[in-house]
Amino acid sequence: MPFILHSTLSITDHGGAFELTFIPRANALDDFAVELYLGAGASSATCSQVTGGSEWTYVPARCTLR
Repeated sequence: MPFILHSTLSITDHGGAFELTFIPRANALDDFAVELYLGAGASSATCSQVTGGSEWTYVPARCTLR
């Protein structure tokens, strides 16, 4: 695998939060996409990113973050 994945997850009464960290093993990761299924009960998502210049988009028809 060309990267290491670290994750944290917390669940509350009104939703939850998670953090994903991708660490390349050798060179920088270019054109990398992640899609996460949130479950049939998901109705929205508030997304933010700290580094890397990427964006998260909630896709309601598929209940996913992309």
